[in-house]
Amino acid sequence: MDFHNILFPAPSNTISLNDFRDEIIFIPRYKEDKYSSNNQDETLSIHSSNKSTSNSFTKENLTKSKDSPKNYIPSLLLLTSNDYISKTFCIYFHGNAEDIFFARELADKIRFCFDFNILIVEYPGYSLYYDEKNCETVLENSLIVFDFLVEEMGISPQNILVIGRSIGTAPASYLCSKRNPEGVVLISPFISIRSIAEKLVGSVFKFLISEKFENINYVSDITCPVLFIHGLLDELIPFEHTLKLVEECKCPYEVLLPETMTHNDFKLEEDFLDPIKKFIRRFTRIKEGSYFSLNHKLLPDSYSKMPECIEEVVKKSGVINKGSFLSSCCQNS
Repeated sequence: MDFHNILFPAPSNTISLNDFRDEIIFIPRYKEDKYSSNNQDETLSIHSSNKSTSNSFTKENLTKSKDSPKNYIPSLLLLTSNDYISKTFCIYFHGNAEDIFFARELADKIRFCFDFNILIVEYPGYSLYYDEKNCETVLENSLIVFDFLVEEMGISPQNILVIGRSIGTAPASYLCSKRNPEGVVLISPFISIRSIAEKLVGSVFKFLISEKFENINYVSDITCPVLFIHGLLDELIPFEHTLKLVEECKCPYEVLLPETMTHNDFKLEEDFLDPIKKFIRRFTRIKEGSYFSLNHKLLPDSYSKMPECIEEVVKKSGVINKGSFLSSCCQNS
């Protein structure tokens, strides 16, 4: 039995790609110039001037053929304006029962409230990301996306805020344990996937679920300020998860436990926007009203062009991939 699909249903909405063609970008999972021409260097490492990381990606992990859907991370890039682009970016990791298109509505409200650019990152097995659902890939991609903003788009880590919601708190926490963004917001975080399963399906069945996302092991290595937001009425991930994560937190942090907030029902301004705004002003150096020069171009148009390998899959399937990510964590007995 697939307990994860019961507990975390996948989105069922249908979308038209034409509605998002000006916002979709495809982030390569590796840089061509990182491979030596003589193939002596078989390892691609992710480097950062802020924190060192033990993560390294081999050619085998990234698929040797460049022309593969597995080698691109589909994302939605919501800019503040086509003319005046803010220097501040928010990397948004959505919840499990969403995809980048479903998550756009909330991310768009964050964009207009704070005048930030928003980058919504897709997970393998969701929407246009035609790859097997894989927890390790999600974590690896969080670093790739951050480095893409810093190295390719020229965004200062001081101007990057990370937000993760529900399942998205895992890549958000992992990223911040390996890199130094200016701050992170964790909405309805969990200790670990297995701990959620124990609460909802019982201690016997929890062992059918492999342990991949362990926020309890990530938060202790986070050095940037953290805002925890967790509803007291969360029926899916009890707020006690946040309280236990806070015990491991060694960085500046703030905790908000809205009394009437559940896992999916919340007051947008009171539970989300206002607390995030106060957190940014109190704990970070992010400043409003900082923009690139007029008509500044962040990326070449090539990043907005759908790779042919993905286009072929879309045409053949005729549908957008909407599988639930957590189904990959359930092991066959």
